[in-house]
Amino acid sequence: RGVAFTAGPAVKDPTFLEEAGCGAVAWLGGPEAAAAARRALVAAGLREVAFVGGSPVKDPAFLEEAAEAGEGTVVACGCADLSLSTAPSARRFIHDYAEAFGAAPGVHAIEAYDAGSLLTRALAAGGLTRAGAARGLAGVRGLEGLAGPYRFGPAGELVDPLAHVVLYRDDGGRWVAVGR
Repeated sequence: RGVAFTAGPAVKDPTFLEEAGCGAVAWLGGPEAAAAARRALVAAGLREVAFVGGSPVKDPAFLEEAAEAGEGTVVACGCADLSLSTAPSARRFIHDYAEAFGAAPGVHAIEAYDAGSLLTRALAAGGLTRAGAARGLAGVRGLEGLAGPYRFGPAGELVDPLAHVVLYRDDGGRWVAVGR
């Protein structure tokens, strides 16, 4: 069975998927359009066609707009989700974020916080200049962040980046981590 890659209106009429024997749709667009596409698949009797997407789909807008039709949708996201964590640092981050921005942390908010923490430490160690930041970052090989541990290679590259990609599934209108 084939896979259809789409980010546009092709799924408004999903009959071509059935005719082509596609077993999956890999969605490359945003959450609202993804929700509309998933609803169209279900309305056409194609609930069994797997619907997968990337980090833009892991958004509350998808869950709200897709409603029951979104059930089973899977996204691959290089993002952590601390919403179910009981760790004090995670709870504090979620509280402080919501207080500052009026909403729960979105996709990649935690990783952005971790990156900001790393840069803040680098500037404190090396000085408040570009050269100082470079000095502060030189030799950094890891960070224990809110999203988990980060390990960096000799050129500053993320070691094992796939270790940070999590699969989430729409399970009853919420994103549940199901694996890496």
